[in-house]
Amino acid sequence: MATVETSGTTTTTATTEVTLATITTAKTFVLNVDVSVLATGEDITIRGKKKVLSGGTTRLMTEFEVIVSWFQAVGGLVIELPPITSTQECVFTIQPSTATSRAWPWSVEVP
Repeated sequence: MATVETSGTTTTTATTEVTLATITTAKTFVLNVDVSVLATGEDITIRGKKKVLSGGTTRLMTEFEVIVSWFQAVGGLVIELPPITSTQECVFTIQPSTATSRAWPWSVEVP
């Protein structure tokens, strides 16, 4: 049974990449983002990043782009990134491609 490591609602503005969570415990993590607030013509990019060594740099591991023209036909969605295992640091971000401010409910779960 999954447990919630951290969660919240984060507001994005313009096209800035915003950090949802930075976690430094050794576990496997899964990010879930409710993208039902997207409107026609909008899209976002959700990223999972990790650090391999304690003195290293956090690098991109997985990226998922949500485009509304596809998603609207299905209705509101929750996007779940593939699991990321981390022994050093795991970072999840979101970046809209439009200038519209949106509030994004999200959670990081431990499977």
